[in-house]
Amino acid sequence: MYHFFPADILLPKKDFARWAVIACDQYTSQIEYWQEAESIVGEAPSALKIMLPEIYLEDNNIESENAQKYIKDIILGINKNEQEIINIIKSVLTERWTIERISKINLSILKLAIFEIKYKDIPFKVEINEA
Repeated sequence: MYHFFPADILLPKKDFARWAVIACDQYTSQIEYWQEAESIVGEAPSALKIMLPEIYLEDNNIESENAQKYIKDIILGINKNEQEIINIIKSVLTERWTIERISKINLSILKLAIFEIKYKDIPFKVEINEA
């Protein structure tokens, strides 16, 4: 059985109230919850800034500056580094499995995960859980 050690979980030394963001299913579809969370967090370090609540995916009019910045950074970053990301994926494929056999959705998820791990310093355990 694996036990967590202090080095496994990176948290700020203070101000946990603004760091923690709990996304309960009952709140994910309530835009007011996320707006209040953003107003509480402000410019402080927060888990809210490393996630995109699902509520924003239902509307093409994304007003959250953090969400807009995240989406723009991810799209531009993946495009800029796409060949290196593709090479990483290809390097772990078996001889009988080509990149063309990977579904477009799975390939997009892999590109996102590799980009965030390699270029955004997202811990691989977090990225694997989210992917």
